[in-house]
Amino acid sequence: MIRTMSGLTDDIMRKGTLDKLLIAVLSAFNVISFFYSVKLKNVIYALSALASLALIFLPYLFEYFLSCRISRDLKVVYWFLVIGGPVLGNVYKFYHYIRPWDKLLHMLSGFLVAALGYALPDFLLKEPPAKAFKCIFAVSLSMAVGGIWEVYEYLLDVFFKMDMQNDTVITEMASYLLGDTPGTIGEIASIDTVSINGEPFEMGYIDIGLIDTMKDMIQCLTGSILCVVTAAFQKPTSRMFTIRAV
Repeated sequence: MIRTMSGLTDDIMRKGTLDKLLIAVLSAFNVISFFYSVKLKNVIYALSALASLALIFLPYLFEYFLSCRISRDLKVVYWFLVIGGPVLGNVYKFYHYIRPWDKLLHMLSGFLVAALGYALPDFLLKEPPAKAFKCIFAVSLSMAVGGIWEVYEYLLDVFFKMDMQNDTVITEMASYLLGDTPGTIGEIASIDTVSINGEPFEMGYIDIGLIDTMKDMIQCLTGSILCVVTAAFQKPTSRMFTIRAV
């Protein structure tokens, strides 16, 4: 195992100057974020920075043990997600200060997983499949992973009292339960005040995660479609979205 890890280190050091520069910058940023989290005395933030630091090297781990080369564009999107979620999102509170940040990451994650889904058939199969098959597989894989992620968020919310599936305040509602007769839809056009344990909540009705989940899945789908449209029009000789055996 020592020899194996030494070989992995040597493999990383043989990378091009740009790769090594990106690794150095990202690693330094995570180390700084770790010590910043320690200064804040926030264990979750510190663990997020350490996890992000470790995840930076995951593509090279796959390349080394699977004897393949992952295109740089896939790595760059992956690194953005690794930094954007655990560190920028949590430690530096981008999730709270930049409202579209969460949705941007969901769209990029959909894009990345779809790109992997597009590249994997060429790497795993002896005969390259049709481009249409790769596009369908890419979108399907992206939506499947997005659905699993939403289950993960839900479980954290239920068992650890977190708010991964962000609550949404809504001010209008339409439901069969509000209809005057069975089979008719009733509507509340303006929800001004809701009572919670006898106390008024004067913002509207709190939706506990469904709207956020559906928006996340839509963003994931958007990202995957952008990926396959880009892939469909790229030249056959292009090395975008590729995983090549070496």
